[in-house]
Formats: sequence, structure tokens, C-alpha cells
Amino acid sequence: MKNHLLSLFICFLIFTFSSCLDPGAAKNKAEIIKGMSTTIAKSYPDVPMLTIEDYQTRKDTILVDVRSPAEIKMSRIPNAIPRSEFEELFHKDKEALKDKLIVTYCTIGKRGSEYAKEVISKGLRAANLQEAILGWSQRQLPLVDSKDNPTKKVFVVSEAWNLVPDNYEAVWE
Repeated sequence: MKNHLLSLFICFLIFTFSSCLDPGAAKNKAEIIKGMSTTIAKSYPDVPMLTIEDYQTRKDTILVDVRSPAEIKMSRIPNAIPRSEFEELFHKDKEALKDKLIVTYCTIGKRGSEYAKEVISKGLRAANLQEAILGWSQRQLPLVDSKDNPTKKVFVVSEAWNLVPDNYEAVWE
């Protein structure tokens, strides 16, 4: 519990201090994402993390986007399904999912880790996609919008979370 609180406090400090800076000027966005993702992963020691590179080589996965419908509408990783669609699959035929690795993701890793933990508690294999959609965009990998058209837009919480590469567009409300 103490380590969990410390990890959350460190994330809070990173977020607080990064909001005072111009995130667009950060030269090491990939390292910031990696550091934040690692900190979040330490808060969920029972949740396996899957690197983006390892995810790309696997054929036994179902990729689940746990972000809000508005975030998913703007962009998602190709072939990802929303959490609601996965829940329908689970309730229809849990046995069909037994041979799959359920890979969850969000913006940076917290919501994905929480949902992966929930999936594991239901008796399925799950892992969180390390670095999530921010890491995906840092690697210049494709994103699609709600109509499966290519996009370079990524929803982030605020300007302080603008950790996307220069040729992508961070959008916040």
C-alpha cells in the first residue's frame, strides 16, 4: 500500500511539474512517457506489461481500448475494440477467450492496468500495453479514427500531457 501511494504521489508530481512547462518544447518526450509508464507499472505488480514491440509480433491477442468513447472516437490503435465490445464478447462466450491474451491500453497506462487487473480476476490472461497510445504515437505507428481512416490526432487530458511527436496532434478539451 505504501509503495502504491508513493507511485501515485510521484505521478502527481510529474504531472504537476510538467503542467508548468511547455510540453511541446520537451525534447525527450519518449523518455518521459517511458518513465511515467514504468512508475504506473510499479503500482500494479500483479499486472503483466507487454511492450509495443512484443504486442506487434503476437497473433493471440485481443486489443482492448479502455479510454472513454470520446477518446476512442478521435483515434485508436488499429484493430482495437472498446471495453464495452470486449465485455459483450466476455458475457457471450468466455470460453472462446481462454486462448487469447487480452491486451489493454489507455493514454499512458493507469486505466489499462486497472482493467487488465479486472480481466485477470475474471480468470483470463491479460496484460497492459506498456506506454499505451502515447508510446504508440512516439513510435510513429498508425492510428485510425472512428471510421477507420488514418489519423494523427491523440486525445490527451490537457496541454501538460502533450507528449505526442511533432507530426501528431494532441487534442484536449
